[in-house]
Amino acid sequence: MKCNPFTITLPWSQLTTLTAELYIPEAIYVLGQTTALETCTLTIYGYADPAPARPVVSLLRLSSLSLYWGSDSEPDGSLVVLVSALTLPALDSLIVPEFFLGSDPLAALSQLRPQGYPLAMEIQKARLSFDLYRESFPDAVLSVEFLEED
Repeated sequence: MKCNPFTITLPWSQLTTLTAELYIPEAIYVLGQTTALETCTLTIYGYADPAPARPVVSLLRLSSLSLYWGSDSEPDGSLVVLVSALTLPALDSLIVPEFFLGSDPLAALSQLRPQGYPLAMEIQKARLSFDLYRESFPDAVLSVEFLEED
Protein backbone atom coordinates (compact mmCIF):
# COMPACT_ATOMS: atom_id res chain seq x y z
CA MET A 1 0.00 0.00 0.00
CA LYS A 2 1.31 3.43 -0.93
CA CYS A 3 0.54 6.43 1.20
CA ASN A 4 1.28 10.10 0.84
CA PRO A 5 3.67 11.17 3.62
CA PHE A 6 2.45 14.76 3.21
CA THR A 7 -1.04 13.80 4.42
CA ILE A 8 -0.25 11.51 7.34
CA THR A 9 0.96 12.43 10.79
CA LEU A 10 3.73 10.30 12.24
CA PRO A 11 6.38 11.00 14.85
CA TRP A 12 8.98 11.20 12.04
CA SER A 13 11.70 12.43 14.40
CA GLN A 14 11.34 9.28 16.55
CA LEU A 15 11.81 6.74 13.74
CA THR A 16 15.08 4.82 13.76
CA THR A 17 14.23 2.45 10.89
CA LEU A 18 12.35 3.24 7.70
CA THR A 19 11.38 1.14 4.68
CA ALA A 20 9.26 2.97 2.12
CA GLU A 21 8.35 3.44 -1.53
CA LEU A 22 8.42 7.15 -2.35
CA TYR A 23 8.78 9.70 -5.09
CA ILE A 24 11.87 11.92 -4.85
CA PRO A 25 10.12 14.98 -3.29
CA GLU A 26 8.47 12.71 -0.71
CA ALA A 27 11.78 11.02 0.08
CA ILE A 28 13.57 14.33 0.60
CA TYR A 29 10.73 15.54 2.82
CA VAL A 30 10.60 12.35 4.91
CA LEU A 31 14.36 12.12 5.30
CA GLY A 32 14.42 15.73 6.46
CA GLN A 33 11.95 14.82 9.23
CA THR A 34 13.60 11.58 10.41
CA THR A 35 16.51 12.98 12.39
CA ALA A 36 16.99 9.80 14.50
CA LEU A 37 17.08 7.44 11.50
CA GLU A 38 19.72 4.69 11.68
CA THR A 39 18.63 2.29 8.92
CA CYS A 40 16.77 3.23 5.75
CA THR A 41 15.60 1.31 2.68
CA LEU A 42 13.88 3.34 -0.02
CA THR A 43 12.43 2.35 -3.35
CA ILE A 44 12.33 5.53 -5.44
CA TYR A 45 9.89 6.34 -8.24
CA GLY A 46 11.29 9.54 -9.79
CA TYR A 47 9.21 12.71 -9.70
CA ALA A 48 5.48 12.91 -9.16
CA ASP A 49 5.61 16.71 -9.00
CA PRO A 50 7.95 19.39 -10.32
CA ALA A 51 11.44 19.37 -8.82
CA PRO A 52 11.52 20.88 -5.33
CA ALA A 53 14.19 23.19 -4.02
CA ARG A 54 17.01 20.93 -2.90
CA PRO A 55 17.60 21.22 0.84
CA VAL A 56 20.60 19.61 2.45
CA VAL A 57 19.41 16.73 4.62
CA SER A 58 21.86 15.78 7.34
CA LEU A 59 21.17 12.46 9.06
CA LEU A 60 23.75 12.21 11.81
CA ARG A 61 22.88 8.64 12.91
CA LEU A 62 22.11 6.94 9.59
CA SER A 63 24.54 4.04 9.26
CA SER A 64 22.78 1.92 6.61
CA LEU A 65 21.13 3.21 3.43
CA SER A 66 19.69 1.12 0.60
CA LEU A 67 18.25 2.84 -2.47
CA TYR A 68 16.40 1.04 -5.25
CA TRP A 69 14.78 2.20 -8.48
CA GLY A 70 11.14 1.14 -8.45
CA SER A 71 10.07 1.86 -12.00
CA ASP A 72 10.28 -0.14 -15.21
CA SER A 73 11.12 3.05 -17.10
CA GLU A 74 14.67 4.20 -17.66
CA PRO A 75 15.92 6.43 -14.86
CA ASP A 76 16.83 10.00 -15.71
CA GLY A 77 19.23 12.51 -14.22
CA SER A 78 16.65 13.72 -11.70
CA LEU A 79 17.58 10.87 -9.35
CA VAL A 80 20.85 12.64 -8.58
CA VAL A 81 18.80 15.24 -6.66
CA LEU A 82 18.12 12.73 -3.89
CA VAL A 83 21.68 11.58 -3.24
CA SER A 84 23.16 15.05 -3.68
CA ALA A 85 20.78 16.37 -0.99
CA LEU A 86 22.19 13.99 1.64
CA THR A 87 24.99 14.38 4.18
CA LEU A 88 25.48 11.15 6.12
CA PRO A 89 28.46 11.39 8.51
CA ALA A 90 27.82 7.97 10.14
CA LEU A 91 27.11 6.03 6.94
CA ASP A 92 28.82 2.63 7.05
CA SER A 93 26.76 0.59 4.57
CA LEU A 94 25.35 1.69 1.22
CA ILE A 95 23.45 -0.08 -1.55
CA VAL A 96 22.75 2.12 -4.55
CA PRO A 97 22.35 1.89 -8.33
CA GLU A 98 25.15 3.88 -9.94
CA PHE A 99 22.70 6.11 -11.85
CA PHE A 100 21.60 7.67 -8.52
CA LEU A 101 25.15 9.04 -8.22
CA GLY A 102 25.18 11.17 -11.38
CA SER A 103 27.93 11.72 -13.90
CA ASP A 104 30.73 11.41 -11.32
CA PRO A 105 29.76 8.50 -9.04
CA LEU A 106 33.10 8.46 -7.21
CA ALA A 107 32.78 12.11 -6.19
CA ALA A 108 29.14 11.62 -5.17
CA LEU A 109 30.12 8.72 -2.91
CA SER A 110 32.91 10.76 -1.36
CA GLN A 111 30.52 13.65 -0.62
CA LEU A 112 27.91 11.52 1.17
CA ARG A 113 30.11 11.13 4.19
CA PRO A 114 32.19 14.25 4.89
CA GLN A 115 34.91 12.31 6.71
CA GLY A 116 35.83 9.22 4.68
CA TYR A 117 33.40 6.95 2.87
CA PRO A 118 31.04 4.05 3.68
CA LEU A 119 32.88 0.93 4.84
CA ALA A 120 30.65 -1.39 2.79
CA MET A 121 29.25 -0.44 -0.62
CA GLU A 122 27.19 -2.34 -3.15
CA ILE A 123 27.03 -0.46 -6.44
CA GLN A 124 24.34 -1.79 -8.77
CA LYS A 125 24.00 -1.27 -12.53
CA ALA A 126 27.54 0.08 -12.67
CA ARG A 127 29.29 1.41 -15.74
CA LEU A 128 32.58 2.24 -14.01
CA SER A 129 35.02 -0.60 -13.49
CA PHE A 130 35.53 -2.38 -10.21
CA ASP A 131 39.18 -1.23 -10.34
CA LEU A 132 38.13 2.45 -10.31
CA TYR A 133 35.95 1.85 -7.25
CA ARG A 134 38.72 -0.13 -5.55
CA GLU A 135 41.29 2.58 -6.25
CA SER A 136 38.99 5.31 -4.90
CA PHE A 137 37.83 3.37 -1.83
CA PRO A 138 40.71 1.01 -0.96
CA ASP A 139 39.50 0.01 2.52
CA ALA A 140 35.83 -0.52 1.66
CA VAL A 141 34.15 -3.88 1.25
CA LEU A 142 32.95 -3.50 -2.34
CA SER A 143 30.41 -5.29 -4.47
CA VAL A 144 29.94 -3.97 -7.99
CA GLU A 145 27.15 -5.34 -10.18
CA PHE A 146 27.57 -4.24 -13.77
CA LEU A 147 24.90 -2.88 -16.05
CA GLU A 148 23.65 -5.50 -18.47
CA GLU A 149 23.97 -4.26 -22.04
CA ASP A 150 21.27 -5.30 -24.49
